[in-house]
Amino acid sequence: MRRLQVATIMMAGAALVIGATLLLWSFAPMTALAVSDRIGIMAVAYNDALLAREFDKLYPQYRSQLPIRLDDRTTLVELSHRGHVFRLRHLVEPDNARTQIGQRDRKTTLARACADDNIRATMKRGAIYEYQYLDRQSRMVGSFDIRNADCAS
Repeated sequence: MRRLQVATIMMAGAALVIGATLLLWSFAPMTALAVSDRIGIMAVAYNDALLAREFDKLYPQYRSQLPIRLDDRTTLVELSHRGHVFRLRHLVEPDNARTQIGQRDRKTTLARACADDNIRATMKRGAIYEYQYLDRQSRMVGSFDIRNADCAS
C-alpha cells in the first residue's frame, strides 16, 4: 500500500513538472517579448522627453528672433516640436506662379544640417528635422525630413 502511495505522489509530481515546463515553454517567450517591447517603448519616450527638454531650452533664443530671413526668397517663420520631431516652417516668396521645393533644396539643407555639430548630435539620438515650406496663403509648397541616416548617404 505504501508503495502505491509513493508511486501516485511521484506521478503527480512528474505531471506537475511536465505541465509547468510546457506552460513556461509556451508563454515565457511571449511574456519576455512583451516586457522587452515595454522597456523599448519606455526608452523611446524617455529619449523623446530629453530631446523635447533640450529643444525647449535651446530654441527660445531663436523663437525670439523670428522671423529670420535665410535668403532672398526664404524666411524661417516658426519653430515647434512634438517629441523627437523638430519642425521648421518657412515662408517662401515665389519666383514664378508656384514655387516648387525640390531635391536641390533638400540636398542644400541636408548638407547644412549634417555639417552642424549640434543638429547632428541630436539626430544621432533619434531627432528628426522636418522642414516645411509655405506660400503667402499658408498652403504647403513642399516639405521633407532629415534624419541621421540621411547624413551617411
